[in-house]
Amino acid sequence: MRKLARALGAGMFLAGMATLSPALAGPFEDGRAAFERGDYAAALQMWRRLAENGDAQAQNAVGDMYATRRARLSQGSGEDSEAAKWYLKAAEQGFAPAQSNLGRIYYEGLGVPRDLAAPTPIGIAFDAGRSRDRLAARMTPDQLAEARRLVRAWKPGS
Repeated sequence: MRKLARALGAGMFLAGMATLSPALAGPFEDGRAAFERGDYAAALQMWRRLAENGDAQAQNAVGDMYATRRARLSQGSGEDSEAAKWYLKAAEQGFAPAQSNLGRIYYEGLGVPRDLAAPTPIGIAFDAGRSRDRLAARMTPDQLAEARRLVRAWKPGS
């Protein structure tokens, strides 16, 4: 998980956040309707079913539910690592919002080891070069060398 996040953060700054506006009603939209009326348990149940079947948009939504504490784990902790797990599943499918969310999770060290090579949560889509330089200034020479190595080694689907 960390290897993917570093590669995404160091070399794959997003061009922008994807706008999610589905044209047709369906199971995901039913979950969105439940969410909007404040029935988070129902939304989580609907989205989780889709997420477990590989739906990247639903995987990202489940990650959001854990990241925003709208989904509670029975033991009462671990929401951040659960969010990271679902964001990773969607990010590995190329779902841009999940890639951004995963970068934020690593950048902030929420439920995963903090990784300054991950993209900053806001603004990178608009000025990736400046964000990269700002992050590089906070990294040690060894961290920069490792980030460069990961970028050179990264291949789609790895």
